Amino acid sequence: FLRYYHHRGIRFPKLPSQYWRDHARFCFASYDPSAIQQRYLIGLDLIMWGSDLPHSTGSWPHSREVLDILFREVPADERKQILVDNVCNYFDLDPDKDLTPVP
Repeated sequence: FLRYYHHRGIRFPKLPSQYWRDHARFCFASYDPSAIQQRYLIGLDLIMWGSDLPHSTGSWPHSREVLDILFREVPADERKQILVDNVCNYFDLDPDKDLTPVP
């Protein structure tokens, strides 16, 4: 990206990669082992999992089993960061609040 940083004389206050880090997140739903394998390349603070339920390509109603398989070799702190912390930080949610009851 740096070769285009000064493209056509335009100078931005930040590097293009910093705009990405500030405004974009990578989300994956269902069973996607490649997302887990590339979590360090993507950035642990930029990746989130979503259940996308109910959807024909989603993992519901077997999401817990899918997560156990996906995160089998992932350290507990990284699992929590991807499944809870990143989502709460990005959307300014309180992970300690009770969930909204399902009707």
